[in-house]
Amino acid sequence: MRLTEKNRIPPVRNLGNILKDKKGEMFPMTVAVSICLLFLLLVVMEFFKLMITASGIKDAYEEAMISVVTDNYNEVYACVREGYASGQIPTGYGFNATVDIGDVEARLSGLLGLTSSGGTLNKVTDARNIQYKISDINVTVPNTPIFRSGQKFYAEGTMVLTIPVMFAGRRLFEVPINLKVKATMREVF
Repeated sequence: MRLTEKNRIPPVRNLGNILKDKKGEMFPMTVAVSICLLFLLLVVMEFFKLMITASGIKDAYEEAMISVVTDNYNEVYACVREGYASGQIPTGYGFNATVDIGDVEARLSGLLGLTSSGGTLNKVTDARNIQYKISDINVTVPNTPIFRSGQKFYAEGTMVLTIPVMFAGRRLFEVPINLKVKATMREVF
């Protein structure tokens, strides 16, 4: 069999020649690059969704913690409120410590529209999927000693926010985020 121009195997070309060729050999590469860029865009969008959700929940948690501090406003002894804030109640023989940690879970449920299930607060979508979960809510209100200059009355809290990462309607994994908030009472006048 004699090799003719029609059945001869073309020589191996380098990538530069393939890129310069205009016979449609770039079509598969264009499709592959487009798919990779699409996946990259989806990853970035999911990351921003997580960050926006976490930011909104942290804002609601800060509001709930501020309500704890303001609920303690009436329990901070009036004579030492400015500069020496402390949760004290006067008695006939001195002062007794009194602070109120409030009901942060109920406040968060009201602000975010959450349902309680098995010790966690869940945000459920219309399709009965869990959008995120809040668990391990801890609130502490350390009482500052009375007549102690420079210390402020504050409340701090921590919680674990768990957000599922979704792709194509399926849950891939869950991302736990530890949130910490501190609300401080300060002098106004």
